[in-house]
Amino acid sequence: FAVQLFTFCGVLLDSSKGNPVIAWRSSSASLAVVMDAALDRACDPKRTDRERGAAMTKFVNFVNKEQDGPQIAMKLLIAKYQSSTEAVVMSALEVTESCVRSCGKRFHDEIGKFRFLNELIKLVSPKVSRGLGSVSRDHSNSILG
Repeated sequence: FAVQLFTFCGVLLDSSKGNPVIAWRSSSASLAVVMDAALDRACDPKRTDRERGAAMTKFVNFVNKEQDGPQIAMKLLIAKYQSSTEAVVMSALEVTESCVRSCGKRFHDEIGKFRFLNELIKLVSPKVSRGLGSVSRDHSNSILG
């Protein structure tokens, strides 16, 4: 009789019963799940400002305390920037600002990497392009009369 073991959210489970065999907290996978949940709450427009603020604080604390916190934070924040909901994107930017203010060199090193900067450019480019398009149309209309 062989027992198959697998992981679910950082907990090693016995597949025959689903019982936890060993639990660990510091694996990157389980940390990512916990940080993702905190970021989801911080960016949820349906939550109160107080709830979102508490979740943002929790997220920032994970970034500061955990070894892989800054790297995981970048991946999670980039995913939020790609949301089709403007309120979620704006909240993700607020979380980023909070991390910049409250987190140290490890976070600042991550935010300075090309991958993160490229994602910010992608976020801003369509808005800038639309803005420049309307400016150029307005300028053309004023010249052509």
